[in-house]
Amino acid sequence: MASTSSDADLVIADVTTLSVGQLKKLIADAGLTIPAGVVEKSELQACARDAQVALAAKRTGSGEVRWVTCQFCEKEFAAASEEECTAHMATCSAFAEQHADRAQDGEQQSDCAPGGNPFDDTS
Repeated sequence: MASTSSDADLVIADVTTLSVGQLKKLIADAGLTIPAGVVEKSELQACARDAQVALAAKRTGSGEVRWVTCQFCEKEFAAASEEECTAHMATCSAFAEQHADRAQDGEQQSDCAPGGNPFDDTS
């Protein structure tokens, strides 16, 4: 059985990088079933995206989950809160690379992508 941290990693993972076994686990963990006739990996990836949204909504108790795209690495993932975006940035190598000079200078790094906060509906 996978650990909780690896289960959480599956929820925010880029589905194109997951194995068939990981895709099936993600779908099952969300309580979804793989529709009859779905055999191609690309079809499983589509089901896994739905599973990510369902799991994120369950985890946060929020009905609102958005697909967001990291402005740094361009990966797309399901997020139900700004905290989930920040968690992605904590592991995003493109974000770390772009902000390496600030970290070396001791500057506070922003946790907002250049495109703004996708959870801020005030704009």
